[in-house]
Amino acid sequence: MLTAGRRIIDKRGAPRHRVLKQGMLAFDHGGGVDCIVRNLSPNGARIDIVNPVGLPEVFTLVIETDQCRLTLELDPAGARIASLEAG
Repeated sequence: MLTAGRRIIDKRGAPRHRVLKQGMLAFDHGGGVDCIVRNLSPNGARIDIVNPVGLPEVFTLVIETDQCRLTLELDPAGARIASLEAG
């Protein structure tokens, strides 16, 4: 997002929808970590995770309540809040 005066310009490829859902980041080698999904679109997601250190670059976001599975790639600028883009 860019700020132009007081207007915010969103340059994402698809609009994200605000959500508050429990999710899990599943890894190809097995295992995973719990996360909170803050917003979601067909092209990506914004999540909260306790510790992003050691996450693989590509993983699957699983939201069981919605029977949703998205293959995602970690944004290298991510910190506590990771912005993800669909791979």
